[in-house]
Formats: sequence, structure tokens, C-alpha cells
Amino acid sequence: MIKTSELIDLLWKRAAAQKAGDNSQAEALQRSLSLMFPKVFCVACGHLAVRHNLRIEGQTSKPEEVNCEPCADEQLQPKDGEKEYHCAGLALGRPRQEIEIRRWTDPRPEGVPDDWLIFAATRPITGPRIWGDGRFFAAVNPKDEYAADFIYSNAKEGSKLIQYVTMKDVHEWAYRYYTQRGWETEGLERHGDDILKKSFRNACGHVYGHIIADDTFGWLPVAFDTLKDRIRMAKEIAAYGSLDEALKLLEEIHPLLPGRAMLSARKAIEEFKTGDPCAAGRKHLDDLFESIGETKIQ
Repeated sequence: MIKTSELIDLLWKRAAAQKAGDNSQAEALQRSLSLMFPKVFCVACGHLAVRHNLRIEGQTSKPEEVNCEPCADEQLQPKDGEKEYHCAGLALGRPRQEIEIRRWTDPRPEGVPDDWLIFAATRPITGPRIWGDGRFFAAVNPKDEYAADFIYSNAKEGSKLIQYVTMKDVHEWAYRYYTQRGWETEGLERHGDDILKKSFRNACGHVYGHIIADDTFGWLPVAFDTLKDRIRMAKEIAAYGSLDEALKLLEEIHPLLPGRAMLSARKAIEEFKTGDPCAAGRKHLDDLFESIGETKIQ
């Protein structure tokens, strides 16, 4: 989970060292930033957060109030003659924790509310409810005041977030899977539940995702393969001319996206609203699809 205050503090210290001409200290702080926050992007400009050069006047710990020099991402510098890009502030998006997700077809543990997050690990983990011997489990209320601490601690211990799926979920997945590949869907039930479960687990039983802060749910788990499915859907809808529906879908998933993907989504939304949705808009959807990265864990 991004420690916002720690990130901003290190950026301030680096800026102060640079202003004082203490290059060795500035380089040491840059190494610390790169090690601690290697994949944290500014969602306002798409550059790495650690590449932002802060102005030390008017120091603040709030990212939305941070003033930056033009972004210093070497790979994204403007070409000669182009307008220099200026990121007025550092926007980190909502707090989130990356996590590996396991989808199980076993029954959900009795007595655990449907909206609680269940983690599993090979070592003891923390939460309001814990159980297990050899394989350890913890259930966390996503609206609990300490939920963020439990989520961060369990992720740090290498735990997996468990999502329990029903046979109805498996059958719906099988139908979509076969349809997307142009395969015959009639008679799918003849394969038998055990075979369908095994196919489901092999295809999407172990995926990447994150748990993101949410005003309604407290903390909301989001699987990246689900996001990619919705991007594919938006692209197909746009291709058949239903631009309003594609735009609505994009706006729904935009706040759920990880890091740099949020910028790609915003560009796609802008193109759908004011630009060329038939070309540039779909190009941004392709960029968005790629910026999410790998979804399945091999």
C-alpha cells in the first residue's frame, strides 16, 4: 500500500538536498525512492511519482497541494519544438494494495459475511476473525477502521485474497469463454461440473488485482482480468457505434484502474467525448489494455 506521507517526505528531502547542492544525499534519496515506490505513477500525467521534482516553497504533505516542476521522466520528455509538459501537482489516486487473487469453487466459510475479505496464507495472518492450522485464514470487514492495516499486513505476509465462486459463476464464465472463441455453446452442461471447474481454475483461478479504497464499500477488491474484459466490451460497443454506452462503461471502470492505466482511460474518455472515437479513442483503449499489464499468474 502506498505510504503517501512517506513518499512526499522523501520527495521533499530530495528537493531540499538538490537545492542545497548536496548531490550525494539527493542521489541516496533517489535510490530509496526507486526501491520503495518503483511502480507508483502520478495519475494526472502518467509519469512515475519518484520522477516529480517538487518545489520546496510552501511545503505540504498533501499530494493534491504539491507543486511540481515539469516532470522529469526521461523517457517522456517532449521533443524539440514541442511544448514542455507541466504537472502542476502529484496525484496518486485512491489508496490501494496490489494482491494476488485465488478464485475457489469451494463453499464459502459459514458465518463470514458476504462482503468481508478473506485472505489465505501459509503463515499466520491478521484480522478480526482468524482460523486454520497449516493453512491460515483471516476475514476482514472492509468497512472496519483498521481494515487498511489488516490488508497491508496480510499482503506483506504474502497472503492471497480468496474469491469464492458458485457453479452458476462457472457456467456463466464457460458460456462467455466459448462464445468469445466462436465455439459451440449448446450442451456445455454435458462436460460435467468437475471438468468445467478445472477449466475455470486453469483459465482464471489465479490472477492479479488490487484492493482499492472506496467510499461505499470501504475497501473494494478488483481483479485486473475483469477490468480487461470490460475494456474489450467497451471497444466492441464502440466499434458498432454505441459510443454513449462505451463512454458510460469507461467512466465506470476509470476509478477502479491501477496507476498509469487511469491516465490512458482519461485520454480515451476525452477522445470519445470531443475527439475521434473511431480511431484515436480505440487507440487509447489499446493503450489502456496494455497499461494494466499481465493479469493471469502462471
